[in-house]
Amino acid sequence: MHAAVVSLNEIGVAPDETDGDVLCGYTKCSTEDFKTVFHHLQTQERINHFLSNFLIAATYYDFPSSETTVFKIKHFLRDANDLHNNLTTSNE
Repeated sequence: MHAAVVSLNEIGVAPDETDGDVLCGYTKCSTEDFKTVFHHLQTQERINHFLSNFLIAATYYDFPSSETTVFKIKHFLRDANDLHNNLTTSNE
């Protein structure tokens, strides 16, 4: 997924809402703990999108609102991998 997002971004065709799509995909996971974390992040994304429409300074997932979509996705992918590894090794 990382390679696809980076490639699409390099040629300028990665949609701005791709980060939301990645979060939505993670909420479809069968592991409840994993799904819950990304459901909360998806909710925060929606809140920040709403707030940005009213020129209210908001940060998302500790990112400044000016961070690129690809920057956010890279962090989501890394965090999803870390969470998966933690849940796997903890027998959750």
